[in-house]
Amino acid sequence: MKSIACLAALLAITAPHFAMAQDAATIARGRAQFARCQACHTTTAGPARIGPSLKGIVGRPAGRQPNFRYTPNMAGARFNWTAERLDAFLAKPRTVVPGTSMVFAGMPDVAARAALIAYLSTQR
Repeated sequence: MKSIACLAALLAITAPHFAMAQDAATIARGRAQFARCQACHTTTAGPARIGPSLKGIVGRPAGRQPNFRYTPNMAGARFNWTAERLDAFLAKPRTVVPGTSMVFAGMPDVAARAALIAYLSTQR
């Protein structure tokens, strides 16, 4: 009984550290996934590339990055980029915003999308 209490105490102490390490690992995987995006996007403020900067994308209104010319459908989108919306868009962009000019066909791997979104969430 005493060993179970000790184990429970140990888990209570180490669980937050494990979660932080896991989050850091997920973000690192997301940064690696972002390499696919870098040909067209950046995570820094400033001039856009072929696509808009993704700095601060999570929570930002769709189609509203200053100094970027969006397609009419993206400019007319009436939603904010939440994690859920980004997940759907990254899975199949044209189902979320028909008529988008983004040539990316989609990212079918759920874990890869989650990692990328975790990374983008850190880019404030």
